[in-house]
Amino acid sequence: MEINFNKEFEKINLLKLVNDLRYFANEDEKHHEQSFQEQIVKLFKTNYLTLYNLTQDIKSILLKQPFFVVLKGVNFNSLDEKIRDVFILGFTSSIGYSTPTDQMNKKVLWPVKAETNPIVKNLTFSQRLGEAQYHTDAQYSKNPEELLSLWCLKSDKNGEGISGLISADYLISEIKNRFVVKVSLKH
Repeated sequence: MEINFNKEFEKINLLKLVNDLRYFANEDEKHHEQSFQEQIVKLFKTNYLTLYNLTQDIKSILLKQPFFVVLKGVNFNSLDEKIRDVFILGFTSSIGYSTPTDQMNKKVLWPVKAETNPIVKNLTFSQRLGEAQYHTDAQYSKNPEELLSLWCLKSDKNGEGISGLISADYLISEIKNRFVVKVSLKH
């Protein structure tokens, strides 16, 4: 499902939103706290109902096939990084509780960038330049998240970056069709 975010975003007083989020911006060590996230969600629900309703529409879409949403037209490049992060946290927390999955710093939000230092070894897909093959995120977790949010803040220079998504139902079906061998056991 694809949603053009520009139409919804135009209805919001961006200057007011930035000022309202400024209160939360310097509290990045609290991003993982559920009560902190609830405060931002309350702000969205109280002062930015159009935005909050969009998150609820997305939440209902995510409960049905194909279980993903692509938001286009979300341009955060003009926002201060901390304000942008709090906005993303509020937006995603309006859909579901955001958990810290950053293994090193226990952060909820962090920039995914290519590592250019040749000395650094054992890079994840997100730290290398180039295409990452299909993979799952947080598969190492005892209780992996039900939802995952990826925000592209800067698309590739040619605007041709492609993200591929495959539903779990499709994968299970393909595995059954390709690898399950039916054996007839006759006596």
